[in-house]
Amino acid sequence: MTNKARRFELVVLRPLQVGFVVLVLICLLQGMWWWLGGCIISVFYLGLMGARLHPLQSSFDLAQGPTQSLAAKKESELLPPYIVNMLVDRACTSVGILLGITIGALLWGALGWSWYIAIPLTLVALVWTGAILKLAFKTI
Repeated sequence: MTNKARRFELVVLRPLQVGFVVLVLICLLQGMWWWLGGCIISVFYLGLMGARLHPLQSSFDLAQGPTQSLAAKKESELLPPYIVNMLVDRACTSVGILLGITIGALLWGALGWSWYIAIPLTLVALVWTGAILKLAFKTI
């Protein structure tokens, strides 16, 4: 059942992290300092989400590889399936929050939409992203 957490990490968290790191480089080269700060915070937030998917591993274990190390194999044996399901569910919610806020920031800051349009669309994106991920990973 830990395959669900590993699949979530490979399909959702790693592509998001690569995307935000690319955005960090673009913002750094363009001198867009506020956007750079937001992207760096997003990368750290994604790292926290990944660390929360592996509660029995230390930071040293996670640095060696959260899915392939000896500690990862022990964790997959020790964690019951319902705990893994809850961890992935919480990660889906966190990704929904991150993407909703990112979409809102892009609508308001980059595209110049009015705040009274950007905030409701942010909330819609936040809820729908989390819900779609929860359905895709069958955590509901």
